[in-house]
Amino acid sequence: ARDQEVATHLVQLVPADDPVKLSVLTLTNTSSVMRRLSVFGYVEWCLGSPREDDRRFVVTDVEDATGAILARNDYNTEFPGRVAVWLSSERPRSHTCDRSEFVGRHRLISGPAALLRERLMGRCGAGLDPCGALQIGVEIAPGETRRLAFVLGEGRDRGHALELAQRYGNLQQADATLASVERMWEETLGTLQVHTPDDSFD
Repeated sequence: ARDQEVATHLVQLVPADDPVKLSVLTLTNTSSVMRRLSVFGYVEWCLGSPREDDRRFVVTDVEDATGAILARNDYNTEFPGRVAVWLSSERPRSHTCDRSEFVGRHRLISGPAALLRERLMGRCGAGLDPCGALQIGVEIAPGETRRLAFVLGEGRDRGHALELAQRYGNLQQADATLASVERMWEETLGTLQVHTPDDSFD
């Protein structure tokens, strides 16, 4: 996609062995001037049944060392103790776990109030309309390309969630995971080959 002379490309993938989803965003400045951007990574937590009332039990906090947002629902009896994590490969400039702050009153997620603010307010804890929003500051020189990775995962507990975030929260691991996933699909889909008299059917 292209917007205001910044080309964007997003790749999303899931490794075979771990409960994480990786999103890798590539930004290229195709203009002749420096671009200063805010990139927002945003998720809405469910962590239980999809009923709206159950969202009020989600409790969030932020791990200071990495800026990872963690979320749990202690009332989820089907998956007790599980902790979700949301992390960027770049340390966020600001964050919030309050959907009403990020989206704003009488606004839509397609045009959230967060885009009109310098920084997010860092709200987290219990009793919020829960979300995970990370604001990343990016400067891109003319002709330069910058890449960001976002990790969404769920651990057996807080320690496991942070372990997953540490393992996958960098671009090198994201690239290695993408190569591994591509190899897996090539091996899976390349195992069986069909030859018929009609080449277009093969």
